[in-house]
Amino acid sequence: MIAGSLDNAVRVWDLETTQLVDGPIKVGYFGMDDVVINSAGNIYATTVNTSIIRIWGSNGKNDFVQAWTGHVSNSSVRSLALDEKHQRLFSGGTDGKIMAWDMNTGKGSTVDQVDTVYDLELSPQKDFLYASSKDGRVRRYSLETLAIEPPVLNRPETWSIQWSLIQERLNSMLGAGMGLFLPQRAEKTLLKLRWPWAGRN
Repeated sequence: MIAGSLDNAVRVWDLETTQLVDGPIKVGYFGMDDVVINSAGNIYATTVNTSIIRIWGSNGKNDFVQAWTGHVSNSSVRSLALDEKHQRLFSGGTDGKIMAWDMNTGKGSTVDQVDTVYDLELSPQKDFLYASSKDGRVRRYSLETLAIEPPVLNRPETWSIQWSLIQERLNSMLGAGMGLFLPQRAEKTLLKLRWPWAGRN
């Protein structure tokens, strides 16, 4: 399991032994907004109030590799999602951009322009990217074409989206509770937890 915290560090735990296996890796000067790790061990992180995605290598030394820029400079990148099948990293931020990054070249392109993006999540089958935004909609995009596909779900104040493996549904963490929608076939996947900050836009 990988986690980022307000002490500006990333830590990696072994879930079987519950032991810390890597970190703390200092990644910036602010608290973490999101962090993901790919199967090769590369760490992708974004910190509060910055539009930069930072990458650390998997050589065992946690060496800083590079920084990707593409979001509006005064915005914050709030969410990341990995699509390893297509070697892409998705990012969403307060500038309303949903971007796709080539994990080999670091080249970024805009998938869509919406309102402030709160969360990004891949479906368990890894065929769709789901995005929740400030305009109260949860959109889904084909990972093959990156085109938006129906349905567009209306869920106001959706801070976070995740997959329920027990109820076989897509859950939305709302400002005042939990909503359930879109039945799906359950599939083994990771659980992502978030703590929305009070007063965030």
